[in-house]
Amino acid sequence: MVIKAKLVKSDAENLTAVITGLENERPYNIRVVAKNQTEVSAPSNEMEVVAHPSTTPPPPPAKMALICDRYYEDADYYYGLFYSGETVSYEVSRTEDGANVEFEVLLVGAGGSGRGQTVTLAKGGDGGGGQLVIDKLPPAPAGSIFVSVPKGGVQSGNSPENTTVKERSTVLTAIAGKNATDKNNAAGYPKQAVPESWANLSMFTWLLPESRNVGGVAVTGEQNFPDATFCGEGGAGTNNNRAGKGQESYVAIRWKK
Repeated sequence: MVIKAKLVKSDAENLTAVITGLENERPYNIRVVAKNQTEVSAPSNEMEVVAHPSTTPPPPPAKMALICDRYYEDADYYYGLFYSGETVSYEVSRTEDGANVEFEVLLVGAGGSGRGQTVTLAKGGDGGGGQLVIDKLPPAPAGSIFVSVPKGGVQSGNSPENTTVKERSTVLTAIAGKNATDKNNAAGYPKQAVPESWANLSMFTWLLPESRNVGGVAVTGEQNFPDATFCGEGGAGTNNNRAGKGQESYVAIRWKK
């Protein structure tokens, strides 16, 4: 049985991947094979894994300003992280301790899909890259914050929705790249490096140096071309009629310790 896994972090010594579809409490013997468009690695050593039922996340530290499922912290900030996985819409809570806190928010719009063509010596249309936005949620009473992190574009569907963070009357938006509809490139945003103060988040460090960049379009012959690889990146169309998927959106909310 072959199971596809989503790589979430990689460095010189380790890689971490998410594998879905495993039965709880059943042991599996797994070998990992890495592949791109032209090459396949030798299988890794066999390892045994056992999937366990999900458990309730541990309670957040005392006086946490935001209640969510996934946290990160560095020397200066706490972060709430929101990925476009099985869940693309989140309702999270500003706590009473967070009522007078200003949140900084990073949003990345989803990438659009490319459009394949069958024209000799030509290329297909590129999907647009998602927008990078850094903004703020002002202090507000305790209550709900709604986060939307749509998936990237696919050629068989509509262009992805915009990424949004909504709290009371404040709405922050990162515009998604459009799907290409023909050999012309779709509307979107160019590749842009995430500012240094945000760049230690795992979304931007899992495959350096390119994972530091968001938006733009998949590059011919690199990574998973024509499918996008990095956050907010648009897919690229080819001249052998492959469309190229767009990559997911992303949101991070942070506040000072």
